[in-house]
Amino acid sequence: MGSISSPMPSSRLPQRQLDHERLPPDDGPASDRLPKPQRPAARPDLIDVLVTVACFLGAGYLVIVVAGALGLASAGGRASAVLVPLVLASQAAVFLAVFMVVLWHGRGLSLRLLGLGPMPPGWLKRGILWGVGAVLPAIAVNAVTFVLFGVDQTNPQVEMLAPAGPSLWGFLLVLPLVSILVPFVEEVAFRGVLYGWLRHHLKPGLAMAVSAAVFSVAHGIPQLIPALLLVGLLLARLRELEDSLWPCVAMHGAFNAVMTMIMFAALSVGADSMGTDPTQAL
Repeated sequence: MGSISSPMPSSRLPQRQLDHERLPPDDGPASDRLPKPQRPAARPDLIDVLVTVACFLGAGYLVIVVAGALGLASAGGRASAVLVPLVLASQAAVFLAVFMVVLWHGRGLSLRLLGLGPMPPGWLKRGILWGVGAVLPAIAVNAVTFVLFGVDQTNPQVEMLAPAGPSLWGFLLVLPLVSILVPFVEEVAFRGVLYGWLRHHLKPGLAMAVSAAVFSVAHGIPQLIPALLLVGLLLARLRELEDSLWPCVAMHGAFNAVMTMIMFAALSVGADSMGTDPTQAL
């Protein structure tokens, strides 16, 4: 019995014919007919992580060098209140410039894969609740650390943010900086690039622990590492739950804002008890 011939499946057509079928009709120049090649959105890899950490540490070292050159510790109240936020803002600007030029534009990192996609509903409220809720545990961890290990109970961040003591100018300039700009930069670095790479290679729990450890050590303040480790774990957990970086930015900002208000309030009470000019205190 003779076989009935059937058309050859398209998958077995000659490659030249397949290519011809994929192309649009030849009704214009080649540049109009062929789609422009687009580089695929990329996940962070090890090079991106190393560049991010190096940039973060380098920008922090730059702050120390510039602050020493400007003599912020010996500057007057209003002068230091303006110069300190300016230096910190410069640190954030340096990091963001490197991120945009090297990692986003040069390396083609996907903002969506980093967690900077559309903002999920209720992200701001959840982030603020997590941030405010982390304040008391962080203070408790600090207190236990100071007692158990006998470390210096002075917070170097106080000297950095208010080197000449509390002032209204310093508070008004520092608060938006530490509650908006700094949290965004650190979340892009640690819960965006770093955690994005770790989460692709490790299980969630281990990725959270490693990212939190790097986050705490990268701040360069040994006596605050336990508290920063706790905050880093909570931020990584929120990143995992929400699959977005925006709630982490809100949590980080709320935490920094409350801690900064507590710090300036404590400094102001101390200044008033010593008879300092009340116009220089909150």
